Amino acid sequence: MRPQHTHKNNQAKQTGFTLVELVTVIVIIGILGAMALPRFVDMNRDARIASVKAMEGALRSTISMWTGICQIKVPCATTSGFFNITFGGRTYLFNNAYPEAGDVVGGDQIDVLISHSGFNVTLPNNLRTRFSLSSAPDTTNCAVTYQQAAALGQAPTITTITTGC
Repeated sequence: MRPQHTHKNNQAKQTGFTLVELVTVIVIIGILGAMALPRFVDMNRDARIASVKAMEGALRSTISMWTGICQIKVPCATTSGFFNITFGGRTYLFNNAYPEAGDVVGGDQIDVLISHSGFNVTLPNNLRTRFSLSSAPDTTNCAVTYQQAAALGQAPTITTITTGC
């Protein structure tokens, strides 16, 4: 049998990370974070673009629905120029069988027919209504523009710009 030796000066074995290991891990995490940051920035931009495209889809759906209402109001569908439709106790203005673009925000035109929360509504002229995403870095170039129908039988033009999102 071997005798056991005991040393009073034995130090307890220390566990943990050295300073070099900790610095190395921090540097690696920093590099990974720097590579991931542009992806998160792009995700914000993608979300803004998706919001603008959703507004475009909502605008197209709203136009289709209201044009259908115009079709059943017999003179509306065949009237060149302006026509009023009263629906739900409110009168809306149509031009060439489609909702009018407007000359007053909040009037009786397209901007009151659609929910536009998160968007600023402007009227570049009396033929167009612009829905600009209010959270965009460049609201002029992150928007959907509705241009009213130019003549009976011609649909309105919807233009979506996402370069400033």
